[in-house]
Amino acid sequence: MAEHTERGFGMLAAEDRRDGSFIGVIGLTGFGAVLKAAIPSQPSLQIAWQLATRVWGQGLATEGARAVLDHAWTALHETEVVAVTASINMPSRRVMEKIGMHHEPSDDFLSPDFPKGHPLEPHVLYQIRGGPPLPPAP
Repeated sequence: MAEHTERGFGMLAAEDRRDGSFIGVIGLTGFGAVLKAAIPSQPSLQIAWQLATRVWGQGLATEGARAVLDHAWTALHETEVVAVTASINMPSRRVMEKIGMHHEPSDDFLSPDFPKGHPLEPHVLYQIRGGPPLPPAP
């Protein structure tokens, strides 16, 4: 809630349209100082999601991520958003590609959130550039 108040964005609860049950979170968030320092380009805004396993494979992460990116471009007037995940997390990497993000190998990093040698330590960064639609020509 603090990030929403301070920055105008944050993680949002996601619910199942069929029954209103909580299925996870999706949204925009900043990076903590330690994680940001581990990434070569030190980005400031990321899109992230974490959904319940029971809804995996239904396209919900992709649908939600597209809506979040639209909000980033149109309401927040952002021009770049990144996403990070463990290099072995192929389902999240596929979502990143489906929403138009591109892998930036020069920004791959070792996550400080995992011990040295842990299978989840190597992380990849995906990026997308966009922005609000241009106003119509006069």
